[in-house]
Order: sequence, then C-alpha cells, then structure tokens
Amino acid sequence: KICKLFKQKNTSNKKKDTLIEEAYYCLTNEKTLSIAISTMIDKEIELIKTIINNKNNIIYKEDYYYLYNLGIISIYEKDNNKYITITNDIYNTIKNINLDKFNTIIEENSKIYYLLKSMLELYGIISLEDLEQEYIKYYSNSNNKKDLINPVYYTSRLDRIESIKIKNKIYYVNRILTTEYFEDILFNIINNHN
Repeated sequence: KICKLFKQKNTSNKKKDTLIEEAYYCLTNEKTLSIAISTMIDKEIELIKTIINNKNNIIYKEDYYYLYNLGIISIYEKDNNKYITITNDIYNTIKNINLDKFNTIIEENSKIYYLLKSMLELYGIISLEDLEQEYIKYYSNSNNKKDLINPVYYTSRLDRIESIKIKNKIYYVNRILTTEYFEDILFNIINNHN
C-alpha cells in the first residue's frame, strides 16, 4: 500500500524485501517524501508539524490514519496508552524539507477532500466528473484540479470513502453502499445517473 501511495509500479511482482527497501527509500528521500507531503490535507500536515516539534496533544485516529498508511508514522502501545512516533530517518528527512512550500497544494487538497466528504454525506455516491464540476463551481480560481483529484489519496484515509470504476467511469461512494446488502441500490443509483 505504501508503494502504491508513492506511485511505485509493478509492486505485485516484487519480493517483500525489495518492497520494504523501496518503501524505506521513499520515506527517507526528500524528493519522494515531498511527493507524499503534497498529497496531504490540512490536519495531516499539522500533525507532522506537531510531531516534529515534540508537542503532546490528543490525536484522533482519523487525523493520523493516512500518515500511518504512508508509513510516515508508527504507533506503539505502552502502559495501556497508544503513542505515535516517527523514526529518526524519517524525522531527519522531514526536518530538511520546508513544509511551508506545501501550503498551497495542501489547501487545494483539503478543499477537494472536504467537498468530496460533504457531497458523499449528501448523495452517498458521486462521479469523478460531478466532483470536478462542483470543484470548479466553488473554487474556479484554483489550479491543477485534475491532478489533485486522485482516488488513491482520498480513499486511503479513515472514513467511508471508496472509489469504484464502472463502465470506465470513476465513482466515489460511501463505503457502506459497497456491502452486499446495498449493492443493488448502488448499481440502480449509477444506472439512473448515466
């Protein structure tokens, strides 16, 4: 999963040791870690800054889940308390990156993410095209909207967003609709949408 988020290709054919080495490289290389940072939303970059500055706060799972999936942070338990940590190698790499240079793209990512979440709460399902149209309507002065709307980035967080592809169209759905019980409803919604 880490390799997929870092846009690594042909991961299914590689040995586990090779994948671990590639993931480690991605996490400790400024260029590839910068790519990962450019996919974050506001609460995730704030968490990175909190960890780097050694601030102790209550942190919610939804705030760190994406960073955990990327392999940037780790979780450990001690005395019945859970702690978030970051390895020295990743810490040192992040310290060398100017996180402020990502402010604009993180703001764009956050706009898309919160728009997508709101639309899914309202409709339960939305096509990629509909998301793009709504994004343009509300944020017409934003740039690179196509590059930012990547299903992998928004479905790797701890919420109920999932992407599915039907008839060469990408849809974002509330994950509950992908269960067997709601499958017929989901496909009726999609067929009526087309």
